[in-house]
Amino acid sequence: MKVLKVALAVTFLLTIFGCSRQVKIARVVAGQTYIDQAVDILDEPDIAEKSSLSSNHMVYIWRDVTLQVNNEDIITAVHRKPAAHEESLQFWKQHYQDSKTSFSSINPQRNSQESLWQFNIPEKGMSVIYNENNDKVVKVILYETK
Repeated sequence: MKVLKVALAVTFLLTIFGCSRQVKIARVVAGQTYIDQAVDILDEPDIAEKSSLSSNHMVYIWRDVTLQVNNEDIITAVHRKPAAHEESLQFWKQHYQDSKTSFSSINPQRNSQESLWQFNIPEKGMSVIYNENNDKVVKVILYETK
């Protein structure tokens, strides 16, 4: 009985810890949060490097989130893993059924076995990357809308 109580307590603590990280990531808002605020919220990044897309921009990488930052130190995009309930493409289609959306193929590499698709919700400043091979959303991108 004692082992069961300990196992339940450990499971509960791990669940709380996992949820608290998602809450922290949700506090980082593209177009509104500065990188120093994000570092205060998320701790020091694992990697910080210049963006391959623009030499004036930086990319900050943690194990579960990547932030794109412009030359004014404002976060322009948040790339994160989906929460458990967000892994289904059907969730996104139903949740945003009243919004204008688009769905397009992404060709990562010609010899790749992955079949990736991007589901865009531009009025919300969101995109999700969907892997058709395993029928899962693999990334959520929140970006600055103007």
